[in-house]
Amino acid sequence: VSVLYWRTAPARSLPAPSTQSRMPHRPPTREQVEAEAGDSKLRHRGAICGASCVAAFVCVIVALATNIGTVDTVVNGVPVHASVTLWKICTRSTKCESGGSACTTHENCADPGDFNCGAEAEHYHGARALLIVALITTAALIVVCACDALRCTPHVVCGSFPIRKVIALVCGFAFLMSFSGFAVTLAAWHGDHCGPAAADIDGAKVGPSPFVALVASVACIAAGLCSLLLRTRLEKAEARQREVRAAEAAGRRDVVQLDYLGNVRPDNRGESIQVRRDEETPVTPGRHPQHRASAQRDEPTRSEAYREKDLDG
Repeated sequence: VSVLYWRTAPARSLPAPSTQSRMPHRPPTREQVEAEAGDSKLRHRGAICGASCVAAFVCVIVALATNIGTVDTVVNGVPVHASVTLWKICTRSTKCESGGSACTTHENCADPGDFNCGAEAEHYHGARALLIVALITTAALIVVCACDALRCTPHVVCGSFPIRKVIALVCGFAFLMSFSGFAVTLAAWHGDHCGPAAADIDGAKVGPSPFVALVASVACIAAGLCSLLLRTRLEKAEARQREVRAAEAAGRRDVVQLDYLGNVRPDNRGESIQVRRDEETPVTPGRHPQHRASAQRDEPTRSEAYREKDLDG
């Protein structure tokens, strides 16, 4: 009885297979492959760009430290805090009260901070003006490099900031900083005019050589230009990736639209949509011309059916 019941029992309704299991696995299209490769390349370039921005930031700090350290030795003769030194550079008078323009050592001056000694005065005056401007723009360069490092980081945007123009502008001011630092340190280390007496304390040199400051400033400029170049290439790659993603999205949206005759259906603009061969579109059997032709070959025509009926009698 159980066997008969099992054979005569109604079949249980099984769940319909999912659409994903019925749909065949489609290989990735060319646009999808290009988009994924572009994303990977974009991430790598973004990491390199961010690293270059960090390197530029470090070079700016080193160049700024070498220039400030050298100016410390010129102004006061003793290593003091950078902020105090900058304040003294911007506020000290340039008059040498005791010896006038003929003094040769800083002992002849009433205040060692007032440097205006002989032929070196032009170097100090020009370097001071350039140094003030360069220090302000160097602070701006630090902010710009930090912002650009964040800009290169995925999902972090500093707005529509003209980063390339700002970096190019600040690199020019970095050149002024290198010139000013070189001029100040060269004047401090040249001859017997104020500089050597202020830079030599207990027989030891306090500040670095002018060439060290010059190399650090040139490295700052090179790092800024490298960051600018990498940023330009990254923006071009981003634009290319946006085009690839747009093409991929358009390919998924406008795959195939056929009318009942199997022809390509025009879109809203009246233009013919290109039929993509690499995408599979489910077509109802009998609707497509190829399916109708195969169905006609498989099924006998009406005349063949009557002929077989007549032969059978």
